[in-house]
Amino acid sequence: MDEQVVFDDLVRTYTDRVRGYFWHAWRLSEADVDELTQEAFLEVWRALPGFRSECSVLWWILRICRRMAWRYVRRQQIRSFFGLRSNAPLEHEAADERLGATLEARSEIRALISAMKRLTATDRELIYLHYVEDLKEPEMAEILEINRHTLHTRLNHARRRLHRLFRAS
Repeated sequence: MDEQVVFDDLVRTYTDRVRGYFWHAWRLSEADVDELTQEAFLEVWRALPGFRSECSVLWWILRICRRMAWRYVRRQQIRSFFGLRSNAPLEHEAADERLGATLEARSEIRALISAMKRLTATDRELIYLHYVEDLKEPEMAEILEINRHTLHTRLNHARRRLHRLFRAS
């Protein structure tokens, strides 16, 4: 099949998941999500000839996105250190407003969002991949390029921290 056709199919199939990964796991602004999503698919295009089907396409794309997000965060930290203007503020409060839940559910959702915001980027990423992307631990270990047992321990610690922060909210 023609590479352009394959690439177009990948973009159609995975754009929402890539955007969700940047938005939820990394808490980026909408503008940053747009920019990183475009950059991620440019990297997918460049790397497409080397894809060897050793893992799922989603894992492969999320690995690319993870490396990009870490580079982005490091770049933002450097900019912040030198007093350079960082990008737009976080926009997650708008997501809460879009939820058509009852008042009690909204309160719980706010507490959960508040707890998620206080997690480290690493913990947030683990929670996102497991609960939102519904990935199993072996898949997550492959994406994050860490040992399965290490992943299991980190995920359990992240769950405990999230639970503790949620109860404190």
